[in-house]
Amino acid sequence: MNREKLEKLNQAIAKMKALIPPEIKLRKELSLEGIWLYIFRHDQLGDIGQMSFQGFSNNYTHFLSQVPGEIEDPMTRKREEVFGELSVKLIKVMEETLGNEDHDYKPGNEEIFPIPTNKGDIIESKLLPCNTCGVFIALLIFSNLDEMTIADFEDYARMMYLVYSNHNVPTWIIGPTVGDLMEADTISPIMQVWPEKGSIFFSTAKEFNLNLDTLINGHCKGK
Repeated sequence: MNREKLEKLNQAIAKMKALIPPEIKLRKELSLEGIWLYIFRHDQLGDIGQMSFQGFSNNYTHFLSQVPGEIEDPMTRKREEVFGELSVKLIKVMEETLGNEDHDYKPGNEEIFPIPTNKGDIIESKLLPCNTCGVFIALLIFSNLDEMTIADFEDYARMMYLVYSNHNVPTWIIGPTVGDLMEADTISPIMQVWPEKGSIFFSTAKEFNLNLDTLINGHCKGK
């Protein structure tokens, strides 16, 4: 990409940032392929999409909009709804700034491509078996963050979707403890994500484990 085109691209990116609503933040990351990714993060939904721009020697620029998540995950559609319309507006700004002759984007071709979960992400989880029959009946997913927002919970739910949907057992994401670790009643934020998605609630380890014990001990009763 020559200097003139790079300057135009920077101008377009500045205009693009001005169109982003306050509940969405933009960050820039370099991909393993050496392409700059502009990642959009919603304050409630977590990462909702990314855009990349790649210049070619024939003076064309390729634009790509992507939505993170698995196609089977209903939240992927939600992220697409929020990011899709915005990405169309942003690409049109790029078109106006760079000029039609500079790239291969055409109005009406704003397809959104879901991004598969990053297989390199290592997230701790634990399957809990029934004490009687040994069948797995619950899954716990643990955060490695120091603190978590609702957006962080959504990120974990997205990245682990295939795991808990394939196991098809009640699943909770457990956040970091809040308060003094030496206190017996230290609480953690918890959110159930399967089979139904719930709201974040706070519980002590003792209280939550009692509920898990009830689930485990009741699995084979009455059979």
